[in-house]
Amino acid sequence: MKDGKRIIIRHPTLRVLRKNLREIIHRADIQEHRKLSNKKLEIKRSRRNQNDENIKAQMTFKIKNLSEKLNKLRASRNKSILSCGLCSTLEGDRIYLKGFNKWYCLKCFEENKKYWPPINWKPQYPLSKEQVVEFFLRLDKLAGNCQTNLNISKKILSDMDIKKSDQKIFLETLYHYGGHCDCEIMLNAHPNVMADLGIETE
Repeated sequence: MKDGKRIIIRHPTLRVLRKNLREIIHRADIQEHRKLSNKKLEIKRSRRNQNDENIKAQMTFKIKNLSEKLNKLRASRNKSILSCGLCSTLEGDRIYLKGFNKWYCLKCFEENKKYWPPINWKPQYPLSKEQVVEFFLRLDKLAGNCQTNLNISKKILSDMDIKKSDQKIFLETLYHYGGHCDCEIMLNAHPNVMADLGIETE
């Protein structure tokens, strides 16, 4: 999907049809989620009173399968154009942001675009994987002292002898991933950076 792609419908009748269709899909999604969740809960309750280990193992397997189905359902919903990835509204036109792999309503996009990556933006990593891991390990220990700025992160990078030009590029990537201060780097940017670099986290 092209970054920044917009889906806009101007005809009033088509807008009403779109809204009604989204509501039908939304209700179906909720019903399926409720059905799977209730079935999972039912099996969990039955398993508590089950003494046969073989039957208990089968129940555990069924619970695992239901959990996987629920996760796939949530993932599909999160990536779909059905609702805004921020405010969850079913109404309105949409814009796709590749950096988050989500669709957003145009209102949320306009109100928050200063915090989001520019269209067609790509993360840049002038640090090696080892340096990135070291940076996050150090920051994780100090992020609790965050003063709603990037002072701790900048000091860590300087202590690691990272060039100022590379610091700027790296911090810009963290910022576009929601790392607007030291603690937000750990909360928002850290998972995305790890995924980008293929680094497993515990």
